[in-house]
Amino acid sequence: MGPDQARVTRARDVAASGAGAPDSTAAPQKPEISEDAKALAKILERRYGKFLDAKQIEKLPEEVENRLQGGKRLRDSKLANSDEPDFVFRA
Repeated sequence: MGPDQARVTRARDVAASGAGAPDSTAAPQKPEISEDAKALAKILERRYGKFLDAKQIEKLPEEVENRLQGGKRLRDSKLANSDEPDFVFRA
């Protein structure tokens, strides 16, 4: 089995096991909005508020907080020097 086939097999096994899948039985929790997210949301509202409706402006702090948390999770995940992408590019 070549390295390409091993990756495909590993990806298929992980997908079948449900590892990494969110727990669908848990109630979704709203993140607590940080001061940074509130400040960034106010800047966005001031700059782009004329293009947003009231519902979008209301959701803005939560969306900003979600993106800040996502960035934090990405920065916290450490990669080894040997980690590679899951795809193979061939020209």
